[in-house]
Order: sequence, then C-alpha cells, then structure tokens
Amino acid sequence: MRIALIVCDALRFDHVSKDICPNIWELARRGTFIENCYCQFNQTIPSTASILTGTYPIFHKITELMPNKNLKPKTIQELLPKTYFKAGVTTLWYKDLSRGMNYTYKMKHPSEPYDQADKITAQAVRLAREHEDLFLHIHYFDPHYPYRCPRKYADMFFDKPSQENNLEKARRFMTEEAWKRFKQYADSVGVKDVDYFKAWYKGEIYWMDMQLSSLLEILEDDSLIILTSDHGEALGEHGIYFLHNVYLHTWITHVPLIIYPRINVKRTGFVEHVDIAPTILDYLELPSTPLQGSSLLREDRKDAAFSQESRYRVSVAIRFKKYNAILTKRGDSMIGALYDLERDPLEQHPIADQDLWREAFKHLIRWEEKYWA
Repeated sequence: MRIALIVCDALRFDHVSKDICPNIWELARRGTFIENCYCQFNQTIPSTASILTGTYPIFHKITELMPNKNLKPKTIQELLPKTYFKAGVTTLWYKDLSRGMNYTYKMKHPSEPYDQADKITAQAVRLAREHEDLFLHIHYFDPHYPYRCPRKYADMFFDKPSQENNLEKARRFMTEEAWKRFKQYADSVGVKDVDYFKAWYKGEIYWMDMQLSSLLEILEDDSLIILTSDHGEALGEHGIYFLHNVYLHTWITHVPLIIYPRINVKRTGFVEHVDIAPTILDYLELPSTPLQGSSLLREDRKDAAFSQESRYRVSVAIRFKKYNAILTKRGDSMIGALYDLERDPLEQHPIADQDLWREAFKHLIRWEEKYWA
C-alpha cells in the first residue's frame, strides 16, 4: 500500500475551492474533507514536526525556523514497518524531519530557491511508480511567498483593469530588512499593487494544483492520501500581508485536511495536525500509543484546539466553541484577545467575557498539564 502525506505550504483553508485548486477540490469531494482542522504552529518546521510526530510543540520543543536541537519524538516514518520504502520529496532543511527515511529529495537551506511543483511532482511520481509499499512525505513550497509560477496564472485571478501603486500597505509588520527585500522583489517583477500579489498567491495554488494532478492519478488506486497545509497566510487582515509567523488568527491556524479514500470520521469537536499520524497508524491497524494526538477513526471528542508561535512573541491560541482566544506573554504578564468568530470572523473586535476567559484558561491548563514535557 502507498501512503502519501502531502503538505502544501501556506495554503489557506478558504482558498480550497473549485476555481483555485480544482484537483484538490475533486480529491476533497471524493474523499473526506475535514473542515475544522487547526495547525499546531505558525511556522513550517515546528508545524511539520507536529504533523510527523503526532506531538505538540510544548512536547517536541521544536519552536524555531532554524532549530539547533534534535527532534526527540519518533516520526511517523520511524513507526511504520520496515517493509515500507519511506521517502521525503521536500525542500525542508531540518534534517531530523527526514529521520527514518530511506530516501530524501532535496534538503535545502531556506536562503536557496525552492524547487517548484513540477520538479517535486516528477520525483514523487517516480517513487510512486517504483514502490508498491511506500510512505511518501511531499512538501510543496509553491503557495509560499516569493511567488515564482508563470505570471499568466496570476493574471487569471487579477480583476482590476490595471495595477495601483499601493505596496506601502504591506510595510506595517515587516522589518526594515524584510521590507527592503520585498520592495526589491516587487520592482524586479514589475508589481506595484498588493492585490496583484494576492492574485499571484491564488495563481501559485492553481499552478501547484495542476502539477499535482499527475501524482493523484497514480495514487488513486490502493493508496491512502492525506493532504493538508502547514499553516495559512495573511492577505491583508489586520494590515498584515504575505506573512504567517505574526499572530495566531484563524486565517493562519485554520488549515484544510483531506483524507482519501473516504473514511468514517468518528471524532467530534476539533481536529488538529497531531491527529494525522495516529490516524495513519490506525488506518493500517498499527498501534499509536507514543503519540499525543488521537485517531479520527476512534470515537472521542476534542473540545479545543491549540496553536503556538514564538518567533516575535510567545503566544498560544485556544480555539473552542465559536471562539478564538489568543494569549501573548509580555514580560512577566500575559495579555489576551478573545473573538467571537460567528459575529466577528475577521477578528477585529475583542470581547470581554470573564466566563469565557475562565473556560479558555481551563482548556489551556488541562492541555499543558497533559502534554508539557
């Protein structure tokens, strides 16, 4: 049997649609599209560590983009039987994520240009054809800024008659060095409108989706396919553009999760990235006792989901009921914002409700007591 774990970098939940990614949309239609999944971290390496180990960042301790420590929990590929050929087709640079792999293509430093979806797919297709018992971890970097797909795909989604000169909108949350790089890149590609970059983001997803189609055709028979995103992306909300490591709003933490073929999801409540590895093992009728997540094939209820960040600040988001509570450490104190997502989906108006805050803290305390290493 072939198992394909496909991670699409920075793919927002609300951009999984028939118009933007028709092949992914068709996979969701024919499989199980889980609409209440949340990532555990708002950066690629810590988030992927949670996906592959089924453990939370407060346990595996990988909370940086460039970790200088080893990943202690076992990865899903280390827990699978030796009869599987295990391969990573990825440009991720943290070597411990490939631990247990028989083959890895292509570890790169983040300063190097990433391999685009056509090259990634070609490698994945080759491996899928060569091995019947295969675990394949594929990481598509394409939806991530800077955008490099052919411009015609951006033009498909740009609905203005011409570009406006408004790049300054994107400057607010960028460092001076980041703004300088962003402006240089924009000048080099002749873009002066943030809305064109937003269209290009959609074009990147469309381009990636077109490349992915040949792999999905091969994997349709006798394969378990799991497709998700490591985190979302900010596209102007709260004045933040083309970033994901700033804050823990739901357009960053809410991610798509598609499982093919269709499964009988017995979980109620929320789903998290830490539940992916246990679900794979359970699907194969293998034990998942070392993991902190739980299989979606088993009856249980998860009343809250947790996401973290630590690059610019130490924060945790508690997603419960219809609320998103974000707590941030400042010095020796904590500040927080609580949002009602039904009334305020853009999270612009924090509410003050002591009972809801008490409920959020109860979820947080139980989570820390159970999983903090």
